Amino acid sequence: METDVNKFRDTAKAVCSRLRPIREVPVEEILACQELLTGMYDDWLVFEREKYRQMLLHALEAASASLLEASAFAAALETALAAVSIEPLRESANTAVISVHLRENNLIEAVRHYEYFHNLIFSELGVAPSPAMQALLPRGCRIYKK
Repeated sequence: METDVNKFRDTAKAVCSRLRPIREVPVEEILACQELLTGMYDDWLVFEREKYRQMLLHALEAASASLLEASAFAAALETALAAVSIEPLRESANTAVISVHLRENNLIEAVRHYEYFHNLIFSELGVAPSPAMQALLPRGCRIYKK
């Protein structure tokens, strides 16, 4: 029996494994995903929701990377921003957004998003972005240093 969850898992696996070209994968299905069994609560659901959420985040990030490689910048940015909206503190999702801006030669947008993320994690967690994320921006653009 095919369920929405099984269909999503198949699509997510196709995106994450890169077994099919991104143009053949229904990325819009991933973008349309909502929380698993919204409005229901049961102990077993807590773990299943987290598994689903993590799979969704990985699929969005992988889709963004594949779309970026295909020079589909608007779609790459949309999927990266969808991941950020689900988990604003996730560095890999924010890195995906910055990567799209940099590939489009939108340095100001990349710096703006970096500053947004830096301010967010500093105010929430008291930390700075990782050295890997800091290294994404050209040397003169690194606003914040450890």
